[in-house]
Amino acid sequence: MQNEIDKTQDIIPIRTTDIVIHSEKNVKKSTVNYVEIGNRIKTERDNFHMTREKLSELLDISTNFLGQIERGERKMSINTIINISECLHTPIDYLIFGEAYTDTNDILYNLLSKCSEKESAVFQSIIMLLLPHLAR
Repeated sequence: MQNEIDKTQDIIPIRTTDIVIHSEKNVKKSTVNYVEIGNRIKTERDNFHMTREKLSELLDISTNFLGQIERGERKMSINTIINISECLHTPIDYLIFGEAYTDTNDILYNLLSKCSEKESAVFQSIIMLLLPHLAR
């Protein structure tokens, strides 16, 4: 990992860290922008109409430290980002990368959960009929 400090036109330091994400098919290099992470944390906290004091109390960290996280001035531990994610009911991948991973199974489950029992049975029958004919 390599830390670097970028400068914007307004001379605001943006702290970033390069990380490598491994998957079965490829390796992707991403840059973690702590200012953006902090902005997302603050936005989610504001969506809950929660004060910095209340969230820091729930996280058992100081309000000063939470403020530094929200401004991107300090990094946080894995445990802290997990706790923030849980308190704000927000996926960790959204907090870090700005977009949440969506699993096809989750999408199907969410769609089917909106159906009546009869509709679910119809969709199950359709899927069972289609499965043998799908290329694998």
